[in-house]
Amino acid sequence: SLLYTLIFILEMLLKVLVYGIVTYFSNTQNIIDFAVVVVSLLELETSIASMRCQLAADSNTKYACLEFSGGGASVLRTARLVRLAKLLGKFPVLQMQIKGILDSLEGLISIFSLQVLFVFLSAVLGLSLLGDSLLV
Repeated sequence: SLLYTLIFILEMLLKVLVYGIVTYFSNTQNIIDFAVVVVSLLELETSIASMRCQLAADSNTKYACLEFSGGGASVLRTARLVRLAKLLGKFPVLQMQIKGILDSLEGLISIFSLQVLFVFLSAVLGLSLLGDSLLV
């Protein structure tokens, strides 16, 4: 994670130096890259703060710590997947594969709905047939 964060920061800094800050932020893709770098830095800071808390707790020091390993940290990690959207524009073959996967989701939703309906009907049938014997 640290290595990828450093690579993202280096890429952003090089683009800012080459294009200038105004031109850099005029491109939508660069704004997304900037947001990914900021999220990566936030996630890195939360993991460092969590490690500090663990070290302080291990040394029996009275230290007030906030716990960062909840849903917020996983949301920050998931937000970095936005970076994959950048690959779709550069690789048309990958773009076609993603489109095929998304197109097949419609059929999978129908199959999943039928499975949920089958499980529900089986549960209702089981309760109606065996419900009295389960209460005894």
